[in-house]
Amino acid sequence: MKIKWFGHSAFLITSDEGCKIIIDPYRYKAFELGYEKITEEAQIVVISHDHNDHDGVKELPGSPTIVRGEGVKTIGRIEFKGIVTSHEDKDLTPNTVWCFTVDGVRLCHLGDLGCSFECKLRELTGGVDVLMIPVGSGKPTLSVEAARRVVEKIKPRIVIPMHYRVPGKCDWEDVHPVDCFLVHGNNVRRLSCSEAVFSKDRLPEVTEIFVFEPSN
Repeated sequence: MKIKWFGHSAFLITSDEGCKIIIDPYRYKAFELGYEKITEEAQIVVISHDHNDHDGVKELPGSPTIVRGEGVKTIGRIEFKGIVTSHEDKDLTPNTVWCFTVDGVRLCHLGDLGCSFECKLRELTGGVDVLMIPVGSGKPTLSVEAARRVVEKIKPRIVIPMHYRVPGKCDWEDVHPVDCFLVHGNNVRRLSCSEAVFSKDRLPEVTEIFVFEPSN
C-alpha cells in the first residue's frame, strides 16, 4: 500500500491492487492555500467535513464514489467506519474521523479534529497502524499538546502529521509549523518525497513519525 500526501489534509491511498482512495481533497486556492490543483483520479473519495479546504470533490476528475457521514459504509472490499466528532469545541462543527483497512494496514484520518473526543478514543486504541493527524494548532484543530496526547492514547505504529504551516503553501498565521509538534518527538523520519510504501509485516514496533514533502 502506498500513501501520498498532496498537502494540507489531502492524501492518496493506493492499494496493491491499484484501488485509489483520496481523503479530504482541498478545493484549489481555498482560503488562499497555495497547493496546486489535485489532478489524480480515484475510485473512492472520503470526506471528513464540508469546508472548502477538505471538500474539493467537485474539482476532481472522474466519477468517484463519495463517502461521508457517520457509521459503517462498505465500498467494494473496503469497510469505512465514520466516527462523528467536532471540528472545534467552540462551535461544534461536525467532523468525521475515518478508519479503514487497506492491504491489512489499518488507517485513521482525523480530519479537522478539534476536540479530544476522550469518550471515543477507546474505539481506536491499539487498533490503528497509520494515524493522519492535524498538528498545526488549537484553532480550528487540536492544540499541539492535545495532538501529542491523542497519539499517546491511540498508540499507532506510524504517525503522519498534516494540516500545518508550509511556507508558500499554507501561510495561515494561526497555524503552526510541523516542528512545533516534533520538538519533543522521538523516531522522526523526514522524507524528501511525498509518498511512502507501507506493509503490515514491516510496520515498526515503536511509533514512528513520518514527515512528508507535499506533492502539490
